[in-house]
Amino acid sequence: MQITIKYFASIRENIGFEEEVIYVKKSLNIIELKNKLNRKEILEKNVLTSVNHEIVNDDFLIIDECEVAFFPPVTGG
Repeated sequence: MQITIKYFASIRENIGFEEEVIYVKKSLNIIELKNKLNRKEILEKNVLTSVNHEIVNDDFLIIDECEVAFFPPVTGG
């Protein structure tokens, strides 16, 4: 199963790259993906996650060829 992962804004800056593709043997949810990636920047509770351009919760099940994006919450001033 192939998953494309994109990182935006401060998360991308901290990780040092914008995108990666990983391969997993079975479907997993967002929490499981975050734990598998083992990146503290995306394990924070306030990080937003989208799958195929729609905001999802951490229990969302990822299937083959999904695009997962992690980004910090949008703030204004």
